[in-house]
Amino acid sequence: MPLKSFRDYNTMTAMIKAVSGGKLLPQAVTYSPEALFELMETHPRLAAEEVKEAFDFVDIEAMETAIAPLLNTGELIKQPADNSYFVRKPAKGMACDLKTGICK
Repeated sequence: MPLKSFRDYNTMTAMIKAVSGGKLLPQAVTYSPEALFELMETHPRLAAEEVKEAFDFVDIEAMETAIAPLLNTGELIKQPADNSYFVRKPAKGMACDLKTGICK
């Protein structure tokens, strides 16, 4: 079943159920920072709406409340995009010891 454009969680679960003949059913997903970072191993930059749908948040505000601590500590950063934003991990820069000249 070819899909075009963005689909919300409920639409995707209905389509997957239909295509699989009811053999594949959704599993409950619980948000945690660890679960988000695990998802970001495969998808390092996620749109706000993608995070909302991936963890089945009621709305964007609920998702933003959940990720606020990660933004406040700098574990995630917002990257503006049109009328929304992406979240991603900050780039890891190199740090150099000026005395030894060793950079890591």
